[in-house]
Amino acid sequence: MNFTQLQPIPMFANRTTIEDAMDYAYELNKGTPDPSLLVAVSVLYNTISDNYYLMDKPVIEDEVMDVMDSARGVYIPRDFCAMLLSSTWVWYGVHNNTISYLESHDPYNGDHYWDNWEQTLDNLRVVIDDQVYMLHQNCDLFLVPVDIIDSPEFEEWSEA
Repeated sequence: MNFTQLQPIPMFANRTTIEDAMDYAYELNKGTPDPSLLVAVSVLYNTISDNYYLMDKPVIEDEVMDVMDSARGVYIPRDFCAMLLSSTWVWYGVHNNTISYLESHDPYNGDHYWDNWEQTLDNLRVVIDDQVYMLHQNCDLFLVPVDIIDSPEFEEWSEA
């Protein structure tokens, strides 16, 4: 679900607590307690209130590029390096031999693979359309603009 597309439901927009929302639902139902309505209101209100804070935050998903899905597992480094070597992107910060090593070696072939990947995660910079990106891996592999990496919005997003 993309929480940036959530809109407050007008009838609950001014409700500040679950009790207030349930009282309002009770009034809407003309004083007759309808358990299914109250449960629905409770679930809806909790969903909105739990995620409402995300609506007013800057949307960094527009700036971050998801380049490798976590389904690739231990092969993310290999596949990313293969993509990088075949791309027209300008990149720096990591020696070409390190990228070639990751692209051509098996992840089950010792610590050097993972040491090289750690070095790549920490130091690689990729330039796309005059924007400099760095890598961030949190299950998926992302390219994140270096100018937002220290922002509170990125910190919130990366912990989600």
